[in-house]
Amino acid sequence: MAIKKKKTPITKSKKTASKSISSKKTKEIINNFHQLLKRRKTTTNEVEIKDIDRAIDELGGMEAYQHASTIGQSTPRGGDSSHYFVKWLAELGVKKSYVADKEKMSLLEIGALLPDNYHSERSWIETELIDLKSNHPSIKEQDFLQRPLPSKPDDEKDAISSSLVLNFVPTPQERGQFLYRLNSVLKMNGWLFMVLPAPCVVNSRYLTRNHFISILETLGFKLVKEKIGDLQKGSRIAYWLLQKTSKPNKPPIELTKKTVLVDGPKLNNFCILI
Repeated sequence: MAIKKKKTPITKSKKTASKSISSKKTKEIINNFHQLLKRRKTTTNEVEIKDIDRAIDELGGMEAYQHASTIGQSTPRGGDSSHYFVKWLAELGVKKSYVADKEKMSLLEIGALLPDNYHSERSWIETELIDLKSNHPSIKEQDFLQRPLPSKPDDEKDAISSSLVLNFVPTPQERGQFLYRLNSVLKMNGWLFMVLPAPCVVNSRYLTRNHFISILETLGFKLVKEKIGDLQKGSRIAYWLLQKTSKPNKPPIELTKKTVLVDGPKLNNFCILI
């Protein structure tokens, strides 16, 4: 009796990504995965789904995406974003307070690719690491949109880091849900560290920097710190530190509808709806 060959799931790689990838190739791999997974999320056509799965597999599967993303966090490429978060909390006296009280800040790191981003701060930060596809035993495999919400105050987090995750959520509506859930998971006065590709807020038809901040404020967050990269100078990342000051408010109608805010050529279609 012939033994059927087990199919390789799309999360496994037939091709192993090289250990050294150029910056240009890294961006290309990440962008291709974003586009393919967005198409897979929004289509119901079985033939197209098979074609997309085949394309994902040919790129090397999710392992190749994670490898490219991890290289993007390497020191030669500018390092991970956690140093901004730690620096800002130190400037605000938050670190000093935790150290003085000999307490630890509970941090949920969403989209964790490496297990040790906050290792040097372990004396005052206790991290819970999650990602859609874990590549390390310390990182829990979990979809934040499916994560159970806190059932009691003790389950809420002092801080959340969401670095280059929101842009990976497929639809505008789900991005809005993602932001709502951030509020639900955080303690009152808790800290939110948000990182996005700068083009999401400076080169989109449907989302400007001010529009994004309006969304966050409506959902109960106050802007504390901000750094947006200058695309003309090759800086393509935007960072925000926010503090939860209230539960979400009812959004005005302009934040619930997809509306062209900026018109012109070479703009992207990134959008968030709440």
